[in-house]
Amino acid sequence: MRRLEREAGAGKRDESTAVQGPTSMEQLPSNQRPALELLAPAGDRARLEAALEAGADAVFLGLTSLNARRRARNFSEQELAQACALAHGQGRRIYLTLNIDLAQDELSQAARMLELASRLKVDAVLLRDPALLALKPHFPELEYHLSTQACVANSADVEAARELGARRVVLAREMTLAEIATASSVAEVETEVFVHGALCFCVSGRCLLSSWVGGRSGNRGACTGPCRVPWTLDGRPGGTPFSMHDLSLATRVDELRAAGVRALKLEGRMKNPTWVRASVTLLRKAIDGTAPLEELAREAQRRGATPGRKLTSGYLDDKRDGLVEVTEPEAEEVGAGPKDVGAADRAPLRAGVVALLGELEIAVAPESPRPDRVRLSADQASGVLERLRPRGGAIVEGLDAEGLERLVAAHPGIPLVAALPGVFFEEDRAEGESLVAAATARGAAVEVNTWGGWQLARRVGARIVGGPGLAILNALAADELARRGFEEATVSVEADALKIEALLRRARLPCSIVVFGRPALMTTRAELPAAVVGAEVADRFGARLRTRRAGALWELRPVDPFDLRGQRLPREAAHLVVDLVGSPDPMSEWNERAGQSSRFNFDRLLA
Repeated sequence: MRRLEREAGAGKRDESTAVQGPTSMEQLPSNQRPALELLAPAGDRARLEAALEAGADAVFLGLTSLNARRRARNFSEQELAQACALAHGQGRRIYLTLNIDLAQDELSQAARMLELASRLKVDAVLLRDPALLALKPHFPELEYHLSTQACVANSADVEAARELGARRVVLAREMTLAEIATASSVAEVETEVFVHGALCFCVSGRCLLSSWVGGRSGNRGACTGPCRVPWTLDGRPGGTPFSMHDLSLATRVDELRAAGVRALKLEGRMKNPTWVRASVTLLRKAIDGTAPLEELAREAQRRGATPGRKLTSGYLDDKRDGLVEVTEPEAEEVGAGPKDVGAADRAPLRAGVVALLGELEIAVAPESPRPDRVRLSADQASGVLERLRPRGGAIVEGLDAEGLERLVAAHPGIPLVAALPGVFFEEDRAEGESLVAAATARGAAVEVNTWGGWQLARRVGARIVGGPGLAILNALAADELARRGFEEATVSVEADALKIEALLRRARLPCSIVVFGRPALMTTRAELPAAVVGAEVADRFGARLRTRRAGALWELRPVDPFDLRGQRLPREAAHLVVDLVGSPDPMSEWNERAGQSSRFNFDRLLA
């Protein structure tokens, strides 16, 4: 592949010297500094040309569907071919984004996109869905990178990426410099970090807010940005409490280099060509050391990503507060363009891929028992399980090893599943390892919600259940999870009725459906403004949220649950899960239909 040669031994060093200040790098001539790749966004041809002319080493882009920025104009097949020719002719690289949750009826299209990427010698493909891992053996020539949508936030996540065959990971924006250094020390996997552009309030790959308020999923590239609009707090104007400042790390490049990072990434596929050119120019100077830090800081202030927002170094220095802009933001530029993928839809598939997808079309899961299962928080579990004995067992989140031991001893007849969190950072790894070991010793299954959780569980031979954090929308993803040792999977809580049925008719791995709950619509490492904590937060369309502490993180959960009980659901579901986390009255909500509730996306088509 067209890739800069990595310096010998780079990124794999003693932890005591992994993080250095910028002074040591500033003393080195620019030609002796470790190579850093500058990776720029391109929402169309004009932005691509601007990025390359300004000095980007690589560009990431998407076709006109199946990528995390569907609102950008993006590229047709012919335009992608032209982009590859242009970049490769200059010794630059093209990375193709296929980083969304794929529905069952999108698998053939995704496979054709991989075929196209192979034919055009695309330098890497960014992914999120396990289905693309299942297709990897059919495209051995393609390099895979785990997208930021895969929620890579610690060294266990990076180790898992290596096991999955990924060459690079895009690290979560919420990581500190020390955490980045630890993640970058994992051998055989490169790390890539965002250094400039917009910040999401929610951890990437964990946001359900756009889907909840309008059926347009950020995990499928259709986010409408509801975190940027004004909200009320207990009925009073509350400004924009979830609108983050913009990230700018131009003055911190040498620290990231010393931490072992391989690539610096700019956010902004929907930004205009002028912004792309200016931002790439700024980072090019920072990487090459051709401007002093003071000049870089001044230039960054002049070229902030979005008018009206302040700049921040984000979480790099372990800063959690003061990261949001509690004012009404200006309207952001939204890309427009055709939404077809051209001949990629009609390209022939390799024989092995045809056979693999054909098997999924004819396979029907045998009828399985449908016991009820409950999901609880650690502080609810003992009280609820004294009064309730769910036939399908109980999933409990927020447990530590000691809490699990007590719960197993108190309720020996109830099958327990210990849930690992939907995102965890390096400081949480040891506790996760202890919980997994305790669960395995006690015969409890482990619900994994990240690939790092899977890595911890597989190492000790735990029984593995896929949770909402690794939820799926297609049967090929289920097959891949089964191949990786999963006993069960969870259907995406965002799925509509048609997508649920299409998946369960073909899935060979037992799959559960969450039929009731108040899912975490946003999970953040940012410290919330004091006025938000405990308040009822509402938008102008009637969505009502409340805050909930989840360890060191904050969650925003809906006041009113969704409830699919009583709806016609596929008989192939292994379990119907009632999620009582955040419930004000768990026993009542277990036994009765909720009064004020929605059906989430069940009755509408998930975008």
